Amino acid sequence: MNPRPGSDIDCENLVKLFDQLNFRTVVHKELMGKEIKKFLEEERNNEEHLQYSLFVLCILAHGNNNKVYGIDGNDENGSDGAIDISDITSWFSGVQCPGLAGKPKLFFIQACQGGKVMLSVSPKQRNSDRPSSTAVASGDVRNAVTVHPDGNPDYTDSLPLNIPEAADLLIAYSTAPGYISWRHPEYGSWFIRCLIYVILNNAYEEHVFDMLTEVSRIISHFKLKEGNIYAVQVPQVVSTLTKKVFFMS
Repeated sequence: MNPRPGSDIDCENLVKLFDQLNFRTVVHKELMGKEIKKFLEEERNNEEHLQYSLFVLCILAHGNNNKVYGIDGNDENGSDGAIDISDITSWFSGVQCPGLAGKPKLFFIQACQGGKVMLSVSPKQRNSDRPSSTAVASGDVRNAVTVHPDGNPDYTDSLPLNIPEAADLLIAYSTAPGYISWRHPEYGSWFIRCLIYVILNNAYEEHVFDMLTEVSRIISHFKLKEGNIYAVQVPQVVSTLTKKVFFMS
């Protein structure tokens, strides 16, 4: 695969960040696809997970369509260095990684998810006197929707004895599906730079989901001139977290 100028800056800054947050950090660089799989297999079986309350995996790589690539990528000799991101997250589910069951597992993926350039658009202004058909015009938002769960299941706010195996995962993609993820050769990627900035400034007050919303807000204002257009980017977050997650408390 082609070199990724600026990725070393991302890596160095992530290590500094998580060292400051009192994480045990482990770094692997320039791995082939099979080496990534081997490392992840060893990591999910790591008994030290029983001692910790939170797991974070950062992947800085080339990618496409919900895949990330080792340095061997997909070359003409038939080597397949591609790994499905869904496979990676499933290896750390409550079933496959019991030591992390019930604990938050955060995945930060700095990789392209396609070759499309995301374009900026100017939102149309609407008449402020006319409420949107999809918004609550007035009143308490909490009363706007009434949910009737099927089957009327018993509910308790105490810790469940059985935890859904796919619970407590959060995957933050640097860009939306199908789109390019931008990276500066000297300063690192847009996503990792903003992620580090926001966490450093908010780790003591904000939970992870709110911080990622702020990351998206900041990145949405970045733009890069590509020919006659301005390219932009926005991250995508997928979550099954069952609790608010704080890095520091």
